[in-house]
Amino acid sequence: MPIEQVLTDKRVPVKIWTDEVDENSKQQLANIASLPFIHHHVAAMPDVHLGIGAAIGSVIATHKAIIPAALGVDSHGNKIIRGLERDKNVFINRIT
Repeated sequence: MPIEQVLTDKRVPVKIWTDEVDENSKQQLANIASLPFIHHHVAAMPDVHLGIGAAIGSVIATHKAIIPAALGVDSHGNKIIRGLERDKNVFINRIT
C-alpha cells in the first residue's frame, strides 16, 4: 500500500496511508509531529481518525519519551501505563 499524502510543515514529516483523512485528524497528526521527542516521522494508517490526545490509527516513534495519550485511553492502554509505572525504574534505566 503506497503512502498517499505527506505533511512536511512540522519538525518531522507525517506519512499518511490514505487519501481520506479529515482536517481535524491532520491537525492532530501535525501537532504530534511538532513535538521535540518524535523520532523520524509520524505514520497514519488507512483507518486514521480524530482521537483524544493522539489520532487513532497513528504510529508514533519517540526518543526517550512515552506519550500516554498515544497508548490509548481504553482499558488496554491503562494496563500498559500501569505496567510502566510498576517497572518505571527498569524502564528509565534502559532509555537513559
